[in-house]
Amino acid sequence: MTGGGSPADVARTVSWALQGHAEALARAERAVPDWLPELAAMFAAWATGGTGKAVEVTVAPPPRVLHYDQVADLLGGISVATVRRLVKAGDLRAVKVGGTPMVRIEDFDAYLDGLPGLADVDNPVQSATTGRQSGRGGHGCGDEHHDTRRQDVA
Repeated sequence: MTGGGSPADVARTVSWALQGHAEALARAERAVPDWLPELAAMFAAWATGGTGKAVEVTVAPPPRVLHYDQVADLLGGISVATVRRLVKAGDLRAVKVGGTPMVRIEDFDAYLDGLPGLADVDNPVQSATTGRQSGRGGHGCGDEHHDTRRQDVA
């Protein structure tokens, strides 16, 4: 591990991450494995050199906005250009912070909530939640120029 700081710093960071994961599971009302807090405590002890003194960990608040590259990573590694296209099309809302376009967390979550699930994609019936219809032959935006079915000319 390069640039990770001293072993104590690394142990402190791992302890913090494990504690944060346990807290996130608890907030989501999911089961927290018994070993997770124990492992966090073990790393916290290593961070103090085994003295057993309490280590104060401050948890930074989550970010409220995301850069386009962060959005791209969170969407499975799509390109930043695709994120820009989503914003330009109005599918994903963005704001400017100091002149830099960014996506608010709540807008990112709203975009994800509006995506069709796998069952919606395979269902030719129009989804009540997304307003999208699959089975059109295009990519589902609803624009006629994407419809690849044969058009009969009268």
